[in-house]
Amino acid sequence: MKKEEQERSESGAPIYRYDESEEEIEPIIGYEENIEIISEHIEKHIGSIDFVLHEIESDIVHIDVHIVSPYDDDGVKILITSGMSDRPMSPPKGLEEYQYSELMVFLPADWALTEEAFQVEENYWPIGELKYLARFPHQYKTWLWETHTVPNGDPPVSFTKNIKFCCSLLLPPITLKEEA
Repeated sequence: MKKEEQERSESGAPIYRYDESEEEIEPIIGYEENIEIISEHIEKHIGSIDFVLHEIESDIVHIDVHIVSPYDDDGVKILITSGMSDRPMSPPKGLEEYQYSELMVFLPADWALTEEAFQVEENYWPIGELKYLARFPHQYKTWLWETHTVPNGDPPVSFTKNIKFCCSLLLPPITLKEEA
């Protein structure tokens, strides 16, 4: 019997497909100590936290999203997760030092970040995507790292009607200082 060949993208990179997880939802609360450590790191190295979007109910990991004021003249808001690193990811052998991570996204300073604005998917989708990505490696027993891409569906579809983005690309935050 012939071993099935790895599916590859046009660039030659492997494509991994994940079926819906059949595991039961596992209610969980966040680790207060980790949230405090991450918050202190954000305040020290990135900027002041305007507010935190706290999850009321969580499964797999408790994901909060910290909204950080613009930290420089670019005038961007930074959204940073806490909770993804409460559990180790499953990196390949030899890369175990990268098993804990958090995510961030940079948004224009005028992005609507209010409870009222979040009732409209065009405003909420970056937060929803951060939460989805933060759970992804734990739900599918894998890992996320630099240059990984995660499509919105298969085949990929736009996150909302008003944008053409249909995939998340993970990159290092090159605009931040090294210590951040």
